[in-house]
Amino acid sequence: MIISKKINLGVTLLIASLIVSPLFFTVKSKKSYFEPETHPGYGEQFYQIKQNENGEIPRGLWKQWDAQTPKFHSKIDFFKEVKELGPSNIGGRTRALIVDAANANHFIAGGVSGGIWNSYDAGKTWIPVDDAASTLSVTGITQNPFNPNEIYYSTGERSTGVYINYDGNGIFKSEDGGKSFFQIEGSDITAFDKTWDIAYSQTDSNTFYVASITGGLFRSTDKGKTFKQIFNTASEACDVDPMPNGRVYIAGGKKGIYYFDEADDITVQKFNIPVSSFNRCLVAASESDSNIIYAAFANTAGDGIIGIYKSIDYGENWAATTMPVSSISYDFTWYCFTLGVHPTNPDFVICAAQDPGYSSNGGQSWGRMKNGHADYHNVTFIPNSNDFLMLCDGGIYKLNTATVTSKVIDLNYSYNVTQFYSGFYSPTGDEVVAGAQDNWTTMNNNGGSSFSQILSGDGAFNAIDNTGEILYASSQNGNLRRSSNGTWFNIYNSLAATVGTQDFWFINPFEINPTDGMQVYFPTKKYLARSINGGNNWQLLTNQIAGSVFSVGMTPEDNPTLYFGGYSSILYRINNAKTATTGSEFRMYTLSPANAKGGFIGNIEIDPDTNSTIYLAMSNISTLPRIWKVRNANTSNPEWVDISGNLPQSLPVNWIEVDPANTENIMIATDYGLYVTGDGGKFWYKEESIPNVYISMIRLRESDRRLYIFTYGRGAWIAQLKDEVVKVDQIVNKNPVVYPNPSKDVISISNIDVQKVQIFNLKGVKVSENKAANSIDVSSLTEGIYFIRIMDRNGKETTTKFVKN
Repeated sequence: MIISKKINLGVTLLIASLIVSPLFFTVKSKKSYFEPETHPGYGEQFYQIKQNENGEIPRGLWKQWDAQTPKFHSKIDFFKEVKELGPSNIGGRTRALIVDAANANHFIAGGVSGGIWNSYDAGKTWIPVDDAASTLSVTGITQNPFNPNEIYYSTGERSTGVYINYDGNGIFKSEDGGKSFFQIEGSDITAFDKTWDIAYSQTDSNTFYVASITGGLFRSTDKGKTFKQIFNTASEACDVDPMPNGRVYIAGGKKGIYYFDEADDITVQKFNIPVSSFNRCLVAASESDSNIIYAAFANTAGDGIIGIYKSIDYGENWAATTMPVSSISYDFTWYCFTLGVHPTNPDFVICAAQDPGYSSNGGQSWGRMKNGHADYHNVTFIPNSNDFLMLCDGGIYKLNTATVTSKVIDLNYSYNVTQFYSGFYSPTGDEVVAGAQDNWTTMNNNGGSSFSQILSGDGAFNAIDNTGEILYASSQNGNLRRSSNGTWFNIYNSLAATVGTQDFWFINPFEINPTDGMQVYFPTKKYLARSINGGNNWQLLTNQIAGSVFSVGMTPEDNPTLYFGGYSSILYRINNAKTATTGSEFRMYTLSPANAKGGFIGNIEIDPDTNSTIYLAMSNISTLPRIWKVRNANTSNPEWVDISGNLPQSLPVNWIEVDPANTENIMIATDYGLYVTGDGGKFWYKEESIPNVYISMIRLRESDRRLYIFTYGRGAWIAQLKDEVVKVDQIVNKNPVVYPNPSKDVISISNIDVQKVQIFNLKGVKVSENKAANSIDVSSLTEGIYFIRIMDRNGKETTTKFVKN
């Protein structure tokens, strides 16, 4: 592939900061789900796209979609191979990990959108446990110390992104040491929609605790058969620590630090710590010296700390430790914040947020650890060792107390819980470029499973042109760059000067012309911008749009017909988009049926056989149709056809791809995996070889029929479509002019404006395809009779025979 040789991975990174820029959105919701509102990130964008007509995301959707999905995938067989592409060397946001008490080499971890994983070699390699679980959102893991075969995990992430908006699905349990899990019956309750923590009692074999975001602290005294709320914080319990002596510590959100003793009748009491007005608090107690307890408090803005406190007399008195040095960033404590104390050394304390901080002298001074990634969510100490594991947005990293400032070991090999927002394929091979949550824009060089960073920040949309010479990559808030022959150009400044900087999406889409990679179409919430020289200069293609623009689709022509849509089902068409003047957009949504209005058009795809037909993916939650096929879309009288069929009710559709060999075969990326149909949308099946994960995007490379799948939580995948086969008796002779016939090297086609030419052998197998070409090279074909199917630019097909000699 050309592009891998052109990109200089050693080039200075052009997007310098991982920090999310302030961004605001208008939604119908009566309350914000995000803290603080000045840093909503992708979560707020996701909520704007997904909310239903009432400005809500209902609970229980995972369970509903699972129950309504047909379970007989074998009825249709699209793919001859499905494989996980990677990355094998990059992890993803992780909040939970335990070391098996029965086997110190057995680690059990959970991605916040990637499900449960086992490692049996102390983190060197990982294996997913259940990609078909009803939810892959893991927030906490615990083990019964009296029976190590019993392992539990909680679900439902609290902070940012896709999985804050979708509820969890209760508590899951393993009875075979983590080899398999099942949902605990009756745990799918509102209180467990979002959870911070789950922890087993160290004094009772039947008791464990769940720290709920909306319902305080819950306890089960019968291994999960029943649950009872034992402490209502009026908001959230964000940390629970049962100790060997029976004392249980609770971090009560914005309320403070509490405790009770399991031997008593659950009398919860609050510690008198001299601090007030904080955003979030954490607690960590020493197992080796029960007198020593630490507590940390985030400031009210959630972007720093106001103090770390310590008690040396079992919580009777508290004093502030020295404040950590300014080189340790505690930004985003509303999102990433962890506190831990070594199990045998009460003076070794970790307090981390965006950066990892530690103290080796009980808080008298603080230093910064060797940084594996950024945004730390939890710490796990390895028993009988000075090693410990830091869990962050980059996955899992191992450190040691003796080398904490100089050495960090990456334990993410094959731990593929990367959260991709988007991706694009190269013209040949398996190489892709992909943008991920807090894991940059990356590329898998030489098509392997190992991905390398090419730009920093939250990787967003990207594209590779059809020659492989031009690469576009972007990060949050529309920061767009272009690499041409290995040299990076800043094309964001010109774009921002044209459209303004206030209305970019956090993860802003864009598309390039499939036949001309220098044509770029970039939607913001108010405008659609166009560049015909690779982003060096931009023009406004539209007047200000009433409604938020998001999706763009165009016909594969030099001067394409372009469609764009977004919020409230707005849909526009621009004819001859390359040369159109500002304000040429035509309002198609005024011609749409009533049940196609009020949604969010997240993707627009052009029919591969008929340019006048488009497909619309409705990416919001709604009982209205989720997929529309619009015929005659290039006229003033379009025909809207609902092809949602039997899709689970309210299931959002994020992306559509149509098989060019048979347009009845359609594949869709949804919030709950990949669905396919073989009859144009009458009946849909779930592709069971792909995890039950949020799929952000799919892209089909027609040249070799490979479907590239980019997921938010399980990395990237490739599905190889079966070879195209058509029945010979379906090929009808309509006498187009093809000459010379017979031909040895080249055939020419006259009296027709060619859009696409397909050549089939006598078995009906496609052997060649060309676009927009009136002369076709047939020199590589073996001698014999062939059928040639020709499509003109109006979508009309003609077919005839020719002889290769």
